[in-house]
Amino acid sequence: MKKLKLFISILLMLTFFILPVSTTPTSKTTNEVSIPLSNSNPKSISMKMPGKTFEFIKSTSFTHIKAKDKNYYYKIKDKNEILANLRVTIRTIDNGDKFIFTRITNYSKQNIYTDLIIPLSNTTTYNLEKYSDRGKIIRQHDHVFGIDPTSYPIGVLNTYNKNQTVASMMLGKNYISKQLVKRYSKTRASYVREFFEETDNYKIYLNSKTKSTFINLNLKTQSNSIGESWVLISNQPLFKNKNNMDYWMKRSIEEYISTHKWLTADGPYFKLPWSIEPATKMGFGRNLGYMQGDDFVSTYSFTKERFFYNMIINSLADLDVFSHGEIRNNKVGVFQTEYTSTWLKREYGITAPYIDTRHNEYIALFLKKAGTTLNINNLKNANLIYADFLVKQVAIGNTINLESGYLINDYFSTDGKKTHVSLNHVLGEMRFLLDAYKQTKNQKYLNVAMQIRKGVESLGTKWLREDGDTWYQVNRDLKFSGRDYKLLTLGDLLYSQKSWEEVGYKRSPVFDILIKSKYKYLTNINYPIKPNILNELKHQGFIQ
Repeated sequence: MKKLKLFISILLMLTFFILPVSTTPTSKTTNEVSIPLSNSNPKSISMKMPGKTFEFIKSTSFTHIKAKDKNYYYKIKDKNEILANLRVTIRTIDNGDKFIFTRITNYSKQNIYTDLIIPLSNTTTYNLEKYSDRGKIIRQHDHVFGIDPTSYPIGVLNTYNKNQTVASMMLGKNYISKQLVKRYSKTRASYVREFFEETDNYKIYLNSKTKSTFINLNLKTQSNSIGESWVLISNQPLFKNKNNMDYWMKRSIEEYISTHKWLTADGPYFKLPWSIEPATKMGFGRNLGYMQGDDFVSTYSFTKERFFYNMIINSLADLDVFSHGEIRNNKVGVFQTEYTSTWLKREYGITAPYIDTRHNEYIALFLKKAGTTLNINNLKNANLIYADFLVKQVAIGNTINLESGYLINDYFSTDGKKTHVSLNHVLGEMRFLLDAYKQTKNQKYLNVAMQIRKGVESLGTKWLREDGDTWYQVNRDLKFSGRDYKLLTLGDLLYSQKSWEEVGYKRSPVFDILIKSKYKYLTNINYPIKPNILNELKHQGFIQ
């Protein structure tokens, strides 16, 4: 019986390789989807679903910076009943590598199982470098996020013909969720994904006689849910240096919450706080603070690995999709958060969409960094658009004014409601404006940065709690509240001092007081301090 099953499996593989590759998906209903990739290896991919059929609806194309998307849309049917919609996106990077994204939106009352089949010819051996072999995730309950049950991709699959690389793939997992929407008006709504399950069912077949490898990824959706998966394929090694691959995998395990693991053609999804609307403790969303690919730029700069280049370009495409083409059309603006924070709604009546200053700061810095690193001219000054936006907020009064200086509000909504100011946000804005000043020598950026510095300094040691830690925020009535980040604000204070010295100004004595107090507090509670912050503390003379 086992020999018969093996014979049938090999026969199916041989049949697949012998059949001619279609250049365009068929428009009629079939029991298999076949999508061409190119003349590279693999030449095509396919999707199968026993007992079900696919009806091709349409295809669309979009051009991003250094990438192109081709979307294929299908209906999945059981006889004449429509069970689900299928979208397959082929995102081709300018180096020829390809992301394959699948999304199945299941409207039926049954679970749907589909096979994504990737055939590779001219292969003799393969090896799979798994993330799970590099370590285990240690999950801890967070009072803001709860538990993030997601993990990391499957790993890197390399196939060879003797010692020559045939294909190198990053295999992502399959993510099952449900779209939740809370509508406030015709133009305002909050979008959240409720996470159900992460699956990684796959099989890899190697046929030494036909010199072929056959990858079968089993994709699943539950009833009334969305199932999404992704694969990155290259004909060159994604990692030439195994140490670089090991470093990234281990880092992804340690920092799994911010790891880009649940990738889609619309952008990656991350665990959200419990304080969201629609309410769910398993809420995920397109968090703009994590969507940008700064870590990929930094790591690519010193490794030059193909994987990180692809992830930079993919992050640019994600932001382009999110902004409805603003990046590719050279009209980079501000990005609006698409899910409601219930505490912002409770305190100020703000609902999605709204502007988060810190998240926009991260995006603007990433765009500039990517433009400089990859020599993309229309992104090299992308940060100035956001710098001008901050200057404008001062002009229209979106600030907390103090005896000396002012502080720019953390959040902006189209209804003009004003919010609090958190220490980490305002320090980030100040440094951002100092960078813009260094870049342009335009005095307006320096003037606003100086007024922010004076605003922080005018509140002085009021920023400190009784235990020595810093308060998270100052409210419009100048009362302080909120438990601050352990390390983020400490880093912001240290890097702010460095930024002022770089533009020729003396250190802020108030900032030094806050740094000393916060560092002492962290030492007293035995909180581990990251190497980069420890190095900065040493460099600035706070520790030996």
